[in-house]
Amino acid sequence: MKKSWWKILLVLAVLAVIAGVVLLRGGTDVEVTTLTERELVERLVVTGTVEPAERADLSAEVPGRVLRIGAREGDSFSEGEVLVFLDSQEAEASLRQAEASLEQARARLRTVRQQAPRAIRNFEEATVVYEGAREEMERAEELVAAGVQPQAQLDQRRREFDRARVGLDRARTEMEEASPQGSAVAEASAQIRQAQAGRDLAAVNLANHEIRAPFDGVVLQRSVERGQTVQPGAMLLLVAASGRPEIRIDPDEREIANLTPGLSALVLADAFPDHPMEAELDRLHPAADRERATVAAFLRLLDDPPEGLRSDMTVSADIELRRREDASVLPVRALRGRATSDPYVLVADEGQALRRSVSIGLVGDDYVEIVDGLSTSDQVILTTEVTEGDRVRP
Repeated sequence: MKKSWWKILLVLAVLAVIAGVVLLRGGTDVEVTTLTERELVERLVVTGTVEPAERADLSAEVPGRVLRIGAREGDSFSEGEVLVFLDSQEAEASLRQAEASLEQARARLRTVRQQAPRAIRNFEEATVVYEGAREEMERAEELVAAGVQPQAQLDQRRREFDRARVGLDRARTEMEEASPQGSAVAEASAQIRQAQAGRDLAAVNLANHEIRAPFDGVVLQRSVERGQTVQPGAMLLLVAASGRPEIRIDPDEREIANLTPGLSALVLADAFPDHPMEAELDRLHPAADRERATVAAFLRLLDDPPEGLRSDMTVSADIELRRREDASVLPVRALRGRATSDPYVLVADEGQALRRSVSIGLVGDDYVEIVDGLSTSDQVILTTEVTEGDRVRP
């Protein structure tokens, strides 16, 4: 009997010791990890849209009534093709009138130039008459001085000399005007230039009654109907250029420091989930969107897009920002206060959860690089329910 009691007391003592050890240790069972080295890639995943290489709003330069529209939404066209025709009857008449005015000015110049030989002959004849009248007047002056002729005869010779001089001056003026450097030629030439400018303006006005495609492309939107009267500046068609499109993304402005042209990216359209497209960052917009706090960036596709990819479709862009081969990392879920200026982890130290501030580097999808603040032997707590100061059991 005594032997049985001793056995019972021994069992109770062992149980008491076990309970004491448990009470001494206490705390919560936690999952822990340590720093490991692995390749780490930091990525930026953003939503974007498909943008054509070029797009343009085609509008009328002149008012007019729409006679015909050469393309509908979705229609392809070639550079220079007429897409919208405006009524051009008045413009055609104005061009014909301008061409007639130009021809009239040219005829005037031809007439002036044809008068040059005759003007030279007239000048030569007027010179002979002038010299003859001068000699007669001088002879009459000598005879009157000698008392051989009366004064009336000298007066007559002087009047004839004056008429000859006036005739010579007029002939000289006509000859100079008809010369290549003369005023008549200059005036006629100026009239031609003015008429030429009028003709060119009328031709431009007529050409503006045909709205042509600025590049090879496709019609995205049509905003006009046949018979409608349009005004200058009003959009008629929205068109996009053919060729490989680009991808526009609008990342948060805080990411701009990590974005540089040349970064690799993988683009996936929602409509074509089985057709990923390789791309690279091409350029950043020089200004930020003040209201949205974003900056537009553009990706250049390196692969041909899937058949059927359309402008303004939604895509997802996965951009590789940085890569490190042997990074010291922890699982992302171990990091606390990531969005603050003092990120930290909890480490299990002698049964207690202690706060340890860390410096972080690259941040991947599942892992984060720890640059400073931990050693390889530190047991970092992964259990998220634990807080600083809790008793823990690794």
